[in-house]
Amino acid sequence: MVVFNADACTWRIAGIPSEVRASSGRKAIMSAIDDSPEPMSPKEIAEATRQKPGNVRFLLHKMAQDGQVQLDDHGRYTRSGVSKTDNIANADANT
Repeated sequence: MVVFNADACTWRIAGIPSEVRASSGRKAIMSAIDDSPEPMSPKEIAEATRQKPGNVRFLLHKMAQDGQVQLDDHGRYTRSGVSKTDNIANADANT
């Protein structure tokens, strides 16, 4: 979402940066993981999101590299606390 600041006459992106820029595939995966009370396997995520299993595995790998999801010891995924891009954005905001 974009928000206009009339006093400064500027626009800014509101929300968590990694989620604002996320593709529809990533958003669907995050939504499925958020809706599940338990960690999910790639197959379960693919079924929940109606995406191809290969695409889900690829995105999960990328999302894990970006710090959006975490892989547990049983091959299941959960949402991580804060992604790398959020850490970068927060560091930039604090400087």
